[in-house]
Amino acid sequence: MSFWDFAQPRLARIDGPVRQFGPTLLFVLATLVALSVFRGQMPRFYPHWVPNSAKIYLPLLGMLGMLAIAIAFYRTKYTAFVPLLSAILRASAVGLTALLLIERPDYTLADPETATRAAQYVALGFYLAVGLSVLSWFRPAFILPVVIYLMSTRLLVAQISGVWMSYLDTRYMMDMAFYLIAFGLIAVKAGPRIHP
Repeated sequence: MSFWDFAQPRLARIDGPVRQFGPTLLFVLATLVALSVFRGQMPRFYPHWVPNSAKIYLPLLGMLGMLAIAIAFYRTKYTAFVPLLSAILRASAVGLTALLLIERPDYTLADPETATRAAQYVALGFYLAVGLSVLSWFRPAFILPVVIYLMSTRLLVAQISGVWMSYLDTRYMMDMAFYLIAFGLIAVKAGPRIHP
């Protein structure tokens, strides 16, 4: 008896589960790697705005980019997700609104000349973020710009005031909300086309 004769029936038994769960496992692995890369780029992106140059508008680009994606997925409702994911996403949306209202981004200008634009983003973006967070109670895609605003303001407030802000109190809620909605939208919209 050769090795192939011995292994073939055993490999045939696991072929079904691999075909069934393989794409899902690859998707989850790819999304976790993407989230890790995204989280690694946020601290590199936001603190490096440069006063009196085009880079001063960098903080706004992240939020506007996520707002464009949210508008593209505007028609997606909570009913498109399985009930458990829908409940988790809606609870995340309400939690993000509570976080915005209870723990509004606060800062003191350490150097008003260099931090003016970033301070304007933090102050004026707050009202847009609150509006989008209320909208996210009904349309889950609007969780994306709210999370980006909250993450970016934590990083910018440290630059504006010179005082470091901790992420530990809210980081995991923001990461979970961002991960579930970003890749949940992909799974709900692209999944049926890839794997009917």
